Amino acid sequence: MPLIFSERWGTSTRVAVWSAEEDQDYFLDRLDLTADDLALVRSMHPRRALEWCASRYLLARMIGRERARRCTKDDHGKPVIPGDAIELSISHSYGMAAVIVSDRHRVGIDVQRQTSKILRVQQKFVSSDEARTINAAKPEPQLRICWGAKEALFKVYALGQIDFRKHLSVDLPRVVGVSGWIRGSVQKAGTHVLCDIRYRFIQNYTLVYALEV
Repeated sequence: MPLIFSERWGTSTRVAVWSAEEDQDYFLDRLDLTADDLALVRSMHPRRALEWCASRYLLARMIGRERARRCTKDDHGKPVIPGDAIELSISHSYGMAAVIVSDRHRVGIDVQRQTSKILRVQQKFVSSDEARTINAAKPEPQLRICWGAKEALFKVYALGQIDFRKHLSVDLPRVVGVSGWIRGSVQKAGTHVLCDIRYRFIQNYTLVYALEV
């Protein structure tokens, strides 16, 4: 079964990850998509379309098909269900789909396949304070956590116009395990959002998810 990870975070938040080993029709047969959603799927690259369908199917399993059918995006690209108080975030990467939902907290999630590209782009998202924590001899695990955490924080904030080095900060772990817990924050224009963040390495992917505290 391709549900490879699920977790309850407190009493109001759930996280799940699906490895899309099925074909696109598997998901389409099990989803009640709108005409706009179907048109969107047909316009996508096949890999992206499969990931989109897998993430929407996973969302439907977590909150119910009817609620998932109403899922759309707000003006800033944040997934929302109009008229519903649930908070949610979605991510997918190279066949892996991840969803976090909460009845109480703003949330964000990121899943990324691990590649060496993280070394080439680190100057775009790592602050000088964070750089001092990173192990120069083996920086990849901390860099992957930092990138995923900042993607998740960006989604929690959900208003866009964020400089990943200036507005987002992460308390990186000095020792990295298979999974762990850290803190991160968004600070911009008088706004301060503090989040608990969890990370987990699954196969060759990095999963990071954040919850506003």
